[in-house]
Amino acid sequence: MRNKAMWLVAAAVLTGCGGNGTSAPDTAQPETSTGDIADAAGPDAPGGDHASDLARDSVDAQDIAVTPFPLDPAQRGLVELRGIIHLHSALSHDGCGPNGYEDFGGPDPECVAELRAAPCQTGIDFMMMTDHPGELKNHPYEEGLQHQEGDEIAKDDKGRPFANRIACPDDSLVPHAWVFYGTEGSKNMPVGLAGPDIPKEIYSTSYADSTPLEDAQAAVSMVHDLGGIALGVHTEEPDITAERIAAIPLDGMEIYNLHANLIGALESIDTLLKLDRFMVPGTDAPSPDLSLLLFLSEVSKDVEKFDWVSPRVHMVSVAATDIHRNVEVPALCPNGVEGSVCEGFAEEYPNFVAFAMKGGPLPLSDGERMDSYARSFRWFSNRFRGASGDPFDIREAVRTGRGYACFEVFGYPGGFDFYVVNGGKLMEMGDEGPLDGEAYAWFRTPNIEAPPWMDPAGIAFGMAQVKTHLVRATEEGIEIVTEVKGQGDVVSALLPGPGAYSLRIAVMPLHLKPRLPGVESLASKTYPYIYTNPVFLR
Repeated sequence: MRNKAMWLVAAAVLTGCGGNGTSAPDTAQPETSTGDIADAAGPDAPGGDHASDLARDSVDAQDIAVTPFPLDPAQRGLVELRGIIHLHSALSHDGCGPNGYEDFGGPDPECVAELRAAPCQTGIDFMMMTDHPGELKNHPYEEGLQHQEGDEIAKDDKGRPFANRIACPDDSLVPHAWVFYGTEGSKNMPVGLAGPDIPKEIYSTSYADSTPLEDAQAAVSMVHDLGGIALGVHTEEPDITAERIAAIPLDGMEIYNLHANLIGALESIDTLLKLDRFMVPGTDAPSPDLSLLLFLSEVSKDVEKFDWVSPRVHMVSVAATDIHRNVEVPALCPNGVEGSVCEGFAEEYPNFVAFAMKGGPLPLSDGERMDSYARSFRWFSNRFRGASGDPFDIREAVRTGRGYACFEVFGYPGGFDFYVVNGGKLMEMGDEGPLDGEAYAWFRTPNIEAPPWMDPAGIAFGMAQVKTHLVRATEEGIEIVTEVKGQGDVVSALLPGPGAYSLRIAVMPLHLKPRLPGVESLASKTYPYIYTNPVFLR
């Protein structure tokens, strides 16, 4: 009886965190271990073995005092902005509740207000919306931008609206947030679309292998006509292969999706029940934002596909929050614990059982629901760099891939930077060109720092163990060019030839152990921390 109840709880908690509501998720799930990112990926990537058999003949890294270009984006004229890509609002059929749109009879104003406030509270500069098309396509374009009176609509050089500026209160972490229009269907996730008229094919055409290639290519062409970016979504699933992504080709794909991790949690009921500790009232609970550590691991299938595609075509990677703010648990023991399915675990998990008697959104110790917009925005973001913070620059930086994904739940990546010097010329992340004689990668490993919402008292950030891999992807496979352990190191490495070069950084968050009472073991595991976009040397 206890096992049956646990499966019911798991299924309820994880319902509706992703997908388009039209098909069941694929049964093949990503690995859920939290092993080192250099060793966690499976060996079945397209084209041969993957990270489990990476070449270990590393080029020696060396500490360098003088760099050819400043290891500081600001000194190179770049502004770094934090963004959320792949999120759902009350305009999705399953946004703000398992059947939120239908239950409320339209968009829930309270949920809309929460979404609009979240970037101001968490320092998010832009959001690329990806609402499901079922209801979205029936609403005016401006509503898909979350536009309200007092907002500012930006228009492109053709006079088309393409972004909405939401002003933040004076005490916010950012002065404003830009909102871009997008949608998520079946493996298709076009973002940054100009309006006001979106062709129906953009909503309805899947990028999956089952769609005729010419149909997918025609839909992507329509996305480009509107200035948008054609991204593949839930690419860990087998119905969209690396070969298809390259053949279209798409502009980018997910290298991580939280939904994939949450589905993987179904394989471990004990993992799910550890949420009990994060529900403890008062100051004895672990930091509620660190509840992500119960689920976080590399989505190896996404990484494998990206590493197969990137040597062949220019490919942008993004980390997807895929937040719906719709996680709700039914009342499992509404008539009390005795004689109910909750009786068998009431003593071991009292906080969860107290909640399960009434059900609803899953509250953590700070009183905020686990899947709130603000909490998910604190977990991780996509950091993109451009010449300014205007919406033209943001969209172009995402299109180019000038940036990286960072799991800021562990802390901000202070001082982090990465570029390539190719024939004496600087190449930023996302840049592409022919190899010109000798090329060197230059990077500074991050110094982990407290985000503005984290109280740094009692946290020794230097205890975090950071491991950085410079990875080369070619059509023959991937290899580690160099490995560096530590924070704040300036490194140069001679590149062995053409390839797509990126950094993969892992962290063992020993510094967070004081914030994990009762679940201290979570601080002794290794998690992904940073995925950079590649520099492409052809």
